Amino acid sequence: VGMHQTVAGGVQPGQVGPIEGHAREVVACMNRARGLRVARMCKALGHPARVAIVRYLKSRRGAPTCGEIVSQLPLSQSTVSQHLRVLQYAGFVTAQDEPPRVRYRLELPALDEFRRAVGSL
Repeated sequence: VGMHQTVAGGVQPGQVGPIEGHAREVVACMNRARGLRVARMCKALGHPARVAIVRYLKSRRGAPTCGEIVSQLPLSQSTVSQHLRVLQYAGFVTAQDEPPRVRYRLELPALDEFRRAVGSL
């Protein structure tokens, strides 16, 4: 094949075809999304109070209310509530409405995902 000749598919040697280029873009986008998710999870666990909440939820059966979590930590209910929102955003915690209360549950798959992601750094 000469310098200006193309191979099957209309791509010159050494060039990336449209399918391969798209696949690379998709992989780069997925890697970026995974990186953002890991960064969000790291940020969520970047505060000692949130780590304490995760540890408490992990040690507990069932889903405690915010008040029950507050009784275990030297923090106000509004502060614990804010930390729970951050943990929810990162996917570590889910909230279950049981009016007039909200119960919080640790998402173990998210914790496992975080361990794997940090372990692969």
